[in-house]
Amino acid sequence: MSPGEEKDRLQELTRDLLVPCVQLINAYSNGEEKGGSMDWSDVDQAHESALHAVEDNFDLQKCGVCEQYFVPSLTKCGCR
Repeated sequence: MSPGEEKDRLQELTRDLLVPCVQLINAYSNGEEKGGSMDWSDVDQAHESALHAVEDNFDLQKCGVCEQYFVPSLTKCGCR
């Protein structure tokens, strides 16, 4: 991969992972504006975006014991 392609890929990855973060920030902000009443559809949308971004770019796995998702090269599951 050339340096230019590597830079483009990094920018794409950053954008893909940043979108769900912004969605989650907005979901919480909107909930605070409503006195703490969270619109779960906003949270669900952020969750779906995050799940797809991670699945598309990393080896996302689900622990058979604690049922939490993790990326073996970066994180551990919740029971380890």
